[in-house]
Amino acid sequence: MTDMNDVLSVVRGLTLSEATVDTPQALDSLRHLKDVTQAVDDDGAGLAEWLSDEHYAAGVLLTAATMNKRAAVSGIGNPFNRQSRATIISRFNAWAAQFADRIRAYQLGKADVPLYLARLSRFKEDPINNQP
Repeated sequence: MTDMNDVLSVVRGLTLSEATVDTPQALDSLRHLKDVTQAVDDDGAGLAEWLSDEHYAAGVLLTAATMNKRAAVSGIGNPFNRQSRATIISRFNAWAAQFADRIRAYQLGKADVPLYLARLSRFKEDPINNQP
């Protein structure tokens, strides 16, 4: 079993850069996030669903950056791939910072988990035009 301090510690270590896209370390970080979020006891107020949806958002952003880089490396990408990848990387890092803020709010009893779930639901429906 783990607690939200463990999740926060992992989230604080999540960062993406051009150099770390499509590396085993990036994937390992995401696996570690999944492990710690799944080990948290559900409080019955949507905690497990919220943490699962946050992991999903990280996976979508990491996958988008990885596929973009692979296309560029293979030569099938267009000249804007590096720029769009930089945008995806920025979105990933912003998501990680915001997730850390949401965890801290949860720890202080000030979290709005239904609001977080609603925002993540919109992201799931349209990850291009919505922020997680």
